[in-house]
Amino acid sequence: MRNPFPSSLIFLVLLWVSLAEVVFLFEEGAPGSNITSYGEGIWWGIVTILTIGYGDRFPVTAGGRFFAEL
Repeated sequence: MRNPFPSSLIFLVLLWVSLAEVVFLFEEGAPGSNITSYGEGIWWGIVTILTIGYGDRFPVTAGGRFFAEL
């Protein structure tokens, strides 16, 4: 039987960087946005996935919030 851990880890990393990119694209240039770079999107993704959210970065647009709920 194959170990599912490597495949699961790759899937989760790809999901993390993809959602960070999508949220950043929605948030970039939006009034009141605090996710203004891809790096901030990555940070938001790390904090959101590993904890319940630190609160320093969060999406403010409808599209960003939609994808944040996934």
